Amino acid sequence: RTTDDGNRFEVTGALSQSSPYGIAVNKSDTALRDAVAKGLDELMRNGEYDAILAKWNVGAGAARVAAINGGL
Repeated sequence: RTTDDGNRFEVTGALSQSSPYGIAVNKSDTALRDAVAKGLDELMRNGEYDAILAKWNVGAGAARVAAINGGL
């Protein structure tokens, strides 16, 4: 999106399928897992998460809750 001021790539069609995004961490690192979930939850509650996704035009895959092992 930012390469060559956005002139290097061309969007050719609509998003065909979206799924919620995830963040992977080592299963044994529960402290990191919990910190990431807490931070993401805060970003979601204060609106910053949606603002970031909107900036990069990737809101279609937005998660609605910061769930641990939330899978589909």
